[in-house]
Amino acid sequence: RQQIILKESQSVLPEEKIPTRTEKKLRHKMIKNQTIVMEENGINKSFMYNLEEIGFQDCDYVELEAHAKIWKELFGAWYRPLELHVPCRDPISHLMSMCNHQQLVFTCKPKNFKKQVRNCVSGRNRFRFQELKHPNIHLKCFNSPNKINEYLEYMRGRLQEKEVYAPELNYPEYIPTRNAENDCIWKATKSYQEEILKYLKEESALKNYYSFCESCLKSVNDLLV
Repeated sequence: RQQIILKESQSVLPEEKIPTRTEKKLRHKMIKNQTIVMEENGINKSFMYNLEEIGFQDCDYVELEAHAKIWKELFGAWYRPLELHVPCRDPISHLMSMCNHQQLVFTCKPKNFKKQVRNCVSGRNRFRFQELKHPNIHLKCFNSPNKINEYLEYMRGRLQEKEVYAPELNYPEYIPTRNAENDCIWKATKSYQEEILKYLKEESALKNYYSFCESCLKSVNDLLV
């Protein structure tokens, strides 16, 4: 989800059925034909343009799913430091979630697991450590989703309460319902799990993200320690 917390009223969108992969591709093609600017290198240009036009001056909390360089471009010269909160996922659980998001089935076959991992991994541009190195950006982390409730409580005491409440905006969900207990990985051998974990941490496109999380969690930069 891409959103910014603003003091504006929000309407509730109608529920939509989960489209198939073919329907999603067709819908993407139709949107492009309507001259709406779609993602370029992981950044929705029309969306970011609107946010920059509105401005962030009145915001205490900004939530974006975009290329890592956006944070430096938007807040590198900001009048106050930016504290960037990175949700840290367990690598294997994260992999299963990404497969589900891509509507792919991870088969747990030993011979081709690397190809399956590469197909499932998404969001590789959202955490590029070199793009986030800036004197005005301070990286923090928290364990997600295990401690999401604790994180919400942590933020509750740091954000001002809304003066006017509006209905919550419900985004149409295109992610199939997933029962994590049915993932084959949890029934696989310990050595197979360790092999996948090693690949995720050392070779996958998200290796820098997992490395950061491993060093950040339980350190002074862990928000919930």
